[in-house]
Amino acid sequence: MFLYLSLIETEEDKIKFEAIFNNYKKIMYYVANSILKDEHYSHDAVQNSFLKIIKHIDKIEDVKCNKTKGFIVTIVKNSSIDIYRKLQMEKNKVQKLENEILSFEQEVYDTDILPNKVEVAILKLPERYKQVFFLKYSHGVHDDKIADILDISPSTVRTRIKRGKEKLKIILDEMEKVHG
Repeated sequence: MFLYLSLIETEEDKIKFEAIFNNYKKIMYYVANSILKDEHYSHDAVQNSFLKIIKHIDKIEDVKCNKTKGFIVTIVKNSSIDIYRKLQMEKNKVQKLENEILSFEQEVYDTDILPNKVEVAILKLPERYKQVFFLKYSHGVHDDKIADILDISPSTVRTRIKRGKEKLKIILDEMEKVHG
């Protein structure tokens, strides 16, 4: 609450915002959760909504009227839908990548040409490393773009590449021991 109040200039608007916060926070969480079905994302939607309400606090005259309630519900609903759409886009990106990896795996196994040891070893990597390797080495995607696609930080991409290479070396060593 203190953070929100620090963003408001006049004492009158601070009092108005406190009343809005106390009167509508529960219904805001309810609306957000009915759309997002996730406590954490619902919390984010409500926080985003409070920030939007602060920007438009001057448009609110009577805190306890139906017009205000409708205004607030609309804001939280739109914030929730924005988060939902972003989550769906991320989910679709990951699903597309997983489908490409499956297609690549099938292609490697279906071809008459024997895959090289490195390709076979990459297919044995845990999914998080396989995704990064596939994007970087099969598609030549830059680390920053990989980070964007997988919704992780560029440093996480670099860490996964580093750890994936370490695991790849172990897998290749094990394959060498088995196959000579």
